[in-house]
Parts: sequence; C-alpha cells; structure tokens
Amino acid sequence: MRRLSALILVASSPFAFACGAAPDAAQDVATEAQIASETESFASLDPTDDDLARATPEARAFDDELTMFAIPSPKLTGLNWSSPGAVARRTLINEGLGLARAIGHAAVRVDCAATATRPAAHFQGSMTSTGNEFRDMVMTEQAGLGVLFRTVPGALEKEEVLQSTLDGRYADDGRVAFLRMGISSAVCHGLLDYVKDYDARDVEKNYGFVRPSFQEGGGCSAFTLSFLKLANLVEPYMRKEWKFDVLMPMTLIGGTTNPGNKVSVARLLVLGRPWATADEPHLRINGWDPTLMFKSIRTRTKGALENGSAHVEKRGRALGLVLDRRSVIPSDALTTGHYFQGNPSTTDPARFLTADF
Repeated sequence: MRRLSALILVASSPFAFACGAAPDAAQDVATEAQIASETESFASLDPTDDDLARATPEARAFDDELTMFAIPSPKLTGLNWSSPGAVARRTLINEGLGLARAIGHAAVRVDCAATATRPAAHFQGSMTSTGNEFRDMVMTEQAGLGVLFRTVPGALEKEEVLQSTLDGRYADDGRVAFLRMGISSAVCHGLLDYVKDYDARDVEKNYGFVRPSFQEGGGCSAFTLSFLKLANLVEPYMRKEWKFDVLMPMTLIGGTTNPGNKVSVARLLVLGRPWATADEPHLRINGWDPTLMFKSIRTRTKGALENGSAHVEKRGRALGLVLDRRSVIPSDALTTGHYFQGNPSTTDPARFLTADF
C-alpha cells in the first residue's frame, strides 16, 4: 500500500506536468477524493462458509461442456471504467506494482466426449501478450490511452499456465468466477475445429482490443467470448453487465493513432477529466472486461444459492454456475465452419465502431 501511495504522490507533485504538456492537462487533475473512490473491494462477493457449504463439489456435469473463466484485476486496486483517469491509474499502478493479471483475465475450456467419428478431446487456454510493447508505448512513445487502439505480439496461452493460475485462485481467495455450460456434441467439436483454424491462420499473433472474428487478433476476453458467440450462448445480460463502451478524448491518445500528440505517464496518473462528449474529438472503444464479468457471474452465483435458480458448483473457494445449454442452436458460422467474417482489417481505428468481437 505504501508503494501505491508513493506512485500517486510523486505523480501529483508540481513537477508532474513538464514542458510540452497538453494545454488542458493542468486543468484535469483528479482530486484526492476522486482517486480514493476508484479503489474497489470484492469482499462482498467473496463466498462465505455458508455459501461453500451449499455449493456442490466439482464434477463433470455433461458429456460435452464449455467452461468460461473470469478473473478480476487485483483486489488492491481493482479496475474502474468511470473515467479515463480511473482506467489509467488502476492499470498503471497494477503494472507498476508487478501484480499478476494486472487488468484481469478471461479464458475458456472445451471438453468433448468421443463420437463415432471423433475421439474425445479438449482445449483450454486464452490469449496473452508476449512482450513489453504496451509498456514501451506508454513510457517511451508517450502514447497515453492510445495503447487501447494498438496491438502487440500475442500467442495462445498454454493450458498448464492457465491451470496454474486457476489452481492458485481456487486454493487462495477464490477470486475466479466460472460458467460451466452443457453443449451438444456437434457444437463442442465445432468449437475445437474453430480454435484449430484460429491457430492455423495465426490470428493469435496480434493481441489487443480487436476482433477475433475478423482475424484481427484478440484479447483474452474477446477470444473467450468468440466461443460463446459461435455457440450462440451470448445472452442479453452479458452485453449489459460485462461490457464497457466509452468515448476516448483525442487529447489523451498519442502515438501512431494520433501522431504529434504525447501523453505522459505523470499526466495519466493524476488525470481527472471525464470521458469525451459526442461533440468533441474522440474515438469510441468498447469491449469485454474480465472484472465486470467476474462481478456479474459472482453476483448471479450468490443469488442462485439464495433462490435455487441454478446449480452452483465450488472449486476450492471459487464458485460458478452450471447451466444446461445442450438444446441451443449454434450460429451459422459454427455450423458451416465459416468462422471468420473476411480478411483482417487495417489498423484504422474506425474498426472499433463496428463489431465488438
């Protein structure tokens, strides 16, 4: 906590805005109360001993299953989309403190039983970045929140790496939420074919807020949601509760997305202005946030324990919902094997105004 306070205090000093700062920079300093309000606790969502006693132990529920996992950003600082400064501060501080899964994480597992023509098989993983390019963009290039419109080298996360993270959460504070859904055999094996095609086309080579279905690459949450999209399992509440959708002021976007503009780390750490209005220069960005996903699933899990509306499973101290979706008809894209909607786009930021994954 002392390191966290020190980062804020240093950035808040009179020297935070050096030569070349944007004209409106010094007018946008967040108040101490505003910064304090951004820190979020997940304590109310933690399972109680009574919750754990009422949940059933982990067990294979269906022959064919899709399980999605949502891991929130670190509990010390959370992640907050209430303002540009809130996003920047929480991300920079989590990264600066070296906290694991600094902006949260989402992942997926598909378990398929054998059929007359195919053996039993599974996939577990997600998308991950492979270097420090985002840090270089922020620190050296001074791209500011323009990093949200960029991609960096990525890869499919290895199963054992993800499993190590999950096992740690199960045994520790239980801060991972999951949905285990029964699906049909055809949907299950179709999803395995999808991820094989995804890999064969090298879609995973690009990591960021881009669209997997357009072969642009993907982040962990968009990659995970692409499985649900193909299986036709994206429900209205997910779009309402799991997504962010904001207008990013051009003054906070630097680097190649907005050449000639530089946004210092010091400015980001003390930034107090709101999101852009529709009549000022901006770029819109929307996507799926693992922390919002975690909060939504955990809230619904606790509700199900109270009213019996769904089957609740426990894995160590973690809780999740078990749902039967075997009768859901998948998307045409999964049925036909045409998983992708055309060739990759350019780096034109306008792509953020169309599809969301």
